[in-house]
Amino acid sequence: VFSLVSGAILGLGYFINSQALLIFGILVAPLMTSWIGMSLAVVAGSARFFAQTIAALFVSSLLVFLCGILAGFASRTFGPLTFNEAFTHSRLWWPDILIITIGAIILTISFVRSEERPYLPSALLTYGLFLPLCAAGFGLGSGVGEIWPQGLYVFFVHLAWATFSAIITLFFLRF
Repeated sequence: VFSLVSGAILGLGYFINSQALLIFGILVAPLMTSWIGMSLAVVAGSARFFAQTIAALFVSSLLVFLCGILAGFASRTFGPLTFNEAFTHSRLWWPDILIITIGAIILTISFVRSEERPYLPSALLTYGLFLPLCAAGFGLGSGVGEIWPQGLYVFFVHLAWATFSAIITLFFLRF
């Protein structure tokens, strides 16, 4: 439910080109426990747990992507619009990689060492994963060819880098 609401807000943020709505959509997103579970399953070697957590991450990501597609289709009915935010988040930027790295490391450490829910690191990771994914869906729905495949590529690069950072962090934590 939170992924659906987050995707709808992110899609609306791309539709009206509002950075404030994009930030709100990130904050509404669910905790990235499925991603941290996937990273733990890789380290632990549990195929069943990996399948469960990757399925949960896939469903959550699919909901965000579909909301982006719907917002993109809605943008076709209006005149020529500028999609600056969608273009920005469908590109690979070094500051985004840095934010994802910090978020993945802090989320992994706080998940392993603390009983509290790590909202801020989860929001940092959501920034790196859901924004380009929703931008890719928005580009596909709106028919803007420069957004659609690049946003999906950025999502996969961010996901792989965050997972690699988490596995390395778990290694140094001797987990």
